[in-house]
Amino acid sequence: MKKSFLFIILFILFPNLLFAFLAKVNDEVIEVDDFKNALSDFHFLMQMRGRTTAGKLNLDILENALQRMIENYLIAQEAKRLGLDKETDYLNAIEEYKRDLCLDALWEEELKNIIITDEELRKIYRERNTKVHVYQIFTKDKKKAKEALRRIKAGEGFKEVAKKFSEDPQAAKGGDLGFIPLERMPEKWKKTVFSLSPG
Repeated sequence: MKKSFLFIILFILFPNLLFAFLAKVNDEVIEVDDFKNALSDFHFLMQMRGRTTAGKLNLDILENALQRMIENYLIAQEAKRLGLDKETDYLNAIEEYKRDLCLDALWEEELKNIIITDEELRKIYRERNTKVHVYQIFTKDKKKAKEALRRIKAGEGFKEVAKKFSEDPQAAKGGDLGFIPLERMPEKWKKTVFSLSPG
């Protein structure tokens, strides 16, 4: 067994070496690429269990990964022998798996065509990490709105004006809506926020 793993290690270290297959399970062969994929899955499984295999590519890990793979092949062969691969649930699962593969391939292809500029990234970051303290004066009466604006421009405090003119439930608090994440704001509000000077 150790000799077998020696050439597995050699292959991983020197991938240009050519081997037909690593193991034969009845009529099926386990090829090197299949084993490398299984080894990657095995690493992930160990990490999920809280055991790290990083930097520990030793004979035990390789042996366990190959042994698990051989067992999976044997179980699949037994399931076929019993005719379970003809069951409706099995066939449906295969079709669902194929659909998932197609969707993954489509997403990968679509993502290749998406180019995000540095400016767009900055905008996304700013929106997701910015909260704005919002005060508002809400009224359907244009005359009241104009009068409220006139008073604010004349120097009267926003909160005092909101208490007198605002028609929403927050009027008593001076129109204070609290801190709102920028990403949850209506687009019109965002434009207004970025057009204002601090203070």
